[in-house]
Amino acid sequence: MSQHNVKPLKHCPLTKLEVRGGEAKEEFFKHEAIYYWIKVGSEDHYLGICRNLKMLLDTIVNGNKDGLKYGPYEGHDDLLKEYLPIFFGEMGKDDFKSMFPSLIHWDCSVNPDNGQRHINIKEVVEKAMEKGDYPKDRKSKLEYILSYLKSKTTHDGEILSLGSDFTTWGKFYMRNVSEFNAYISELKGQKLIAGDLPNLTLTLTGLSKAESLNRLEATSEVDSKKYDIALSFAGEQREFVEQVAQELKDNGVEVFYDDYEHVELWGKDLYQHLSNIYSKRCAYCIIFISDDYARKLWTQHELKAAQSRAFKENQEYILPVRFDTTEIDGLHDTVGYLDAKDYTPIEIAQKAIQKLKTNN
Repeated sequence: MSQHNVKPLKHCPLTKLEVRGGEAKEEFFKHEAIYYWIKVGSEDHYLGICRNLKMLLDTIVNGNKDGLKYGPYEGHDDLLKEYLPIFFGEMGKDDFKSMFPSLIHWDCSVNPDNGQRHINIKEVVEKAMEKGDYPKDRKSKLEYILSYLKSKTTHDGEILSLGSDFTTWGKFYMRNVSEFNAYISELKGQKLIAGDLPNLTLTLTGLSKAESLNRLEATSEVDSKKYDIALSFAGEQREFVEQVAQELKDNGVEVFYDDYEHVELWGKDLYQHLSNIYSKRCAYCIIFISDDYARKLWTQHELKAAQSRAFKENQEYILPVRFDTTEIDGLHDTVGYLDAKDYTPIEIAQKAIQKLKTNN
């Protein structure tokens, strides 16, 4: 059974774009939702918002949380507020073509029917977070805008036309047009761009800055492989650690173990490369503590990089395995560890796999 009612709706609750005719169709058939037409650029597009998402969006705007109390989405309005700019940016990667026409959900269990596309905001954003290849702070957002303008510039001094609606600010991982204008003002203040919205141009300084950013991005792509677990150990324990690495690998775990990385490591600045791996590119780091580990410069370098990550995130990241009672600077006695005398390499690998599954 379905029911259609025309309801007044001036603007899309999600994109803030004007609704054609100020009307929305309310439908109760499998999914409670509202549907309407909005103009995106020069084209009209059909969009649907499910009831739960509409409720959360209204809560963000009005601040009334009474409707959320004790329900499955209590507190999710704050999470949605945090996720929206990431969702907009991910949808903007193809100029929002994949977003229309769709029924947009927050975190509903839905199955597409009759060819209708369903998009789950929470799922889209958490996949993006897992990959991590989006601008997360002010500096990276400024650089993202600058790189985008450079990609559209065909000659020095070219004037580029940017809109001021959702189709522009959304693709830059912004919350709204006010936030976007603040970033544009900052770039103008740095004399990297000139002009006023909608017409902007990159200055020569801005072009040079964007070109240097593009070179850095091209370099970092080669250096971007992610690992589930990195292993840090002294060579004296290699026979034991290699069995751990092999068990992890056999179970489909992406493991950083130096003997598996000869080609990857060949020719690299190992000091910088290993610091990057142990501080940024793995979910966990297993350190195999021994007297040999404490005495060697390379293991100390790996440990400091791992400790830097653990300190910033303030959560379990370093997983210690002890061969003896050697004290390690910065590793508290209260941190839980496994004793290599009590567990085989296979058992240690299996426990690491359980840790990954528990926290994924």
